[in-house]
Amino acid sequence: MENEINPSVAAGLGAVLATMGIFAIVIGIAWYVLQVVAYWKIFTKAGKPGWHSLIPVLNTWDEFDLSWNRTMAWVFLALTIVSGIISSATQGQAQDGSANPSTLTLIVGIVMIVMALINEYKLSKAFGKGFGFFIGLLLLNPIFKLILGFGNAQYQGRQG
Repeated sequence: MENEINPSVAAGLGAVLATMGIFAIVIGIAWYVLQVVAYWKIFTKAGKPGWHSLIPVLNTWDEFDLSWNRTMAWVFLALTIVSGIISSATQGQAQDGSANPSTLTLIVGIVMIVMALINEYKLSKAFGKGFGFFIGLLLLNPIFKLILGFGNAQYQGRQG
């Protein structure tokens, strides 16, 4: 039969997919470790406990607190929760084209992206860096956060 898959081809494809999966996991772990190390140094420079970098929600809170303010940290975290609730509560609904709940999730997501961008810009300003450094934070985030943590930049406080 022409539609049968050769077992050796299937095994080879399975090996390739497994290798790609392992590679993705290793890259993800490396990314996380770089972020933790960078946040640890940034937080200690700014007078916060370095171990806060180990806890995902707490490190987001501290980053917003260092660069923007606690109100915006609350707003960002609340939007994260709202987005998750909307997404999970409405999964599979509104197939008929009526009031699509995913539109609300999209709007919340866009607001969160804008807030995260503003926060990264404010973080670069809080360490005395300019717009070019902000672009670096966007394109090569872990590397530029390591530069903030291990470089000569000093925390100058929120810059408005």
